[in-house]
Amino acid sequence: MVANKSISAAKIRTDVHEMILESGKRIKYVAPRNIAMLKDALTIMRPVERSLLGDHTTDDWEGVQDFCQAMDDMIEVEMDRELFLGKKVLEIGFCTGLPSAFALQRGAKEVEIYCDSQAALECYIKPTLRRNNVRPEKYKIVSALHLSSIDASLNGYDVILAPEIIRNTEENLEVFHSIFERVLKDGGIILLMGRTYYNDYDGNIPSFMDFVKSKGQFDAIIRWTSQNQKKEQQEVAPRKMIQITRCIR
Repeated sequence: MVANKSISAAKIRTDVHEMILESGKRIKYVAPRNIAMLKDALTIMRPVERSLLGDHTTDDWEGVQDFCQAMDDMIEVEMDRELFLGKKVLEIGFCTGLPSAFALQRGAKEVEIYCDSQAALECYIKPTLRRNNVRPEKYKIVSALHLSSIDASLNGYDVILAPEIIRNTEENLEVFHSIFERVLKDGGIILLMGRTYYNDYDGNIPSFMDFVKSKGQFDAIIRWTSQNQKKEQQEVAPRKMIQITRCIR
């Protein structure tokens, strides 16, 4: 989900970074200071100790950037110009504000961000939205102590953005699926991303695709893969963007 709630915002040192997408679009964002950047079309993260990010690592931060690049490709390459136009959007999963800022730049009507960490909210999310000139009336923060208690607080969404939820436990994946069932509008889409394999968690892309199919509520397709983007790197476990829609009955 988001950075560990036990981490104090005062202990997290941040810097302002800028992501340059392949289309030339730019997104400013705030991230931990010791996440070093390499100048590249897709920013590559160097290792950083997990303890500074709670339950998240630099791979998760790289995943959020891949997530934005995938959305950019959908709009600029696949010409899906109405992906966010006039839409109500929810950001859930590893929340940083980056996907929400992107969606608002591309015409989203409003965004809501689920956050269970005050440190993440104050250190990353709000500063990232401010750096991208997002007005306070364009976003809402949804808070809840536990995933299982948040669906009552959420309303119908046209688009749900869920970076890095695949690296999770089976129990939490069940909860996410339940939330998606309740809050996704008819005709809406869910975009989520993860790697084909993790050595420290239950989740991976193949098992998640099977899990979604077994539930019988959604159809899932792969819309983007990092292997196509980083041809110079032979990734052992490439990251993939999955699009989920309600089954047509």
